[in-house]
Amino acid sequence: MSGFQIAGIVLGAFPIAINALEAYQDIAERVGLFLTIKNEYINWKNELNFHKLSFTINMRQLLLPLVADDDMIAELLNAPGGDRWQDKSVAELLEKRLEGSYELYMQYIQNMRRILEEINRELLIDSEWAQKLLANSKLTSSKRMKLKTFFSKEGLAHQVYKFKLCNNEALRKRLFGELQEYNDKLERLLKTSDEGLRISTHRKSTQQSQTNDLAMCGFWKKAKSAYQALASAWTCQCQQHDAKLLLQHRVAGKAEFDITLNGRIAAD
Repeated sequence: MSGFQIAGIVLGAFPIAINALEAYQDIAERVGLFLTIKNEYINWKNELNFHKLSFTINMRQLLLPLVADDDMIAELLNAPGGDRWQDKSVAELLEKRLEGSYELYMQYIQNMRRILEEINRELLIDSEWAQKLLANSKLTSSKRMKLKTFFSKEGLAHQVYKFKLCNNEALRKRLFGELQEYNDKLERLLKTSDEGLRISTHRKSTQQSQTNDLAMCGFWKKAKSAYQALASAWTCQCQQHDAKLLLQHRVAGKAEFDITLNGRIAAD
């Protein structure tokens, strides 16, 4: 699996966690238990949305110089893990753009993937209980009483979930603190890589400009020599015999050098 594909997986992990939280909220509200976890729910959801936005911005900044099609960028960001993330040509451009920073950049993304997996475990997204809640996010009246018993204040499922949300504030702060750290590192690393590329491009441009200046200087020296040679060879001082040189600076690559000679032929 390429680093580019892993980046898509990380981007897709955020909405999974957010959707799970929203499903919990929907069911908890239906059975009148949401107030018991409301504050913690808001904290978790706000953190997830913030870090999803931060990572999306980082991915957009990474993709903008690589993908000319705005629709393709939108598709990549809106469908993480989709077919576009399998595009080897984009993955190769990504590696070329980051150059020496590529391995470290991908390591940061791998670490973010690990943290998100831990967050999803904390939210019990992979558990049988969570899957049952997600499957029943649209309840019928006939199922509501059964689910209320399952999710009652005395029920083990509710107690486990409440414990996960309410009693792990330190863990939540640590996990989201690590996400913040790696999001910041991705941003700084990309800026550093772009600055290095800008300096390298400017250096090449400066070298080319200096080469052009040297070539122009050489041209003027040769033109001056030609003029002096003609001036010294043309010894006649009368007005009828003059030599006019026309030197013009032109952008075109074709060099032109015009000499106009005026004179009269003496009659025999």
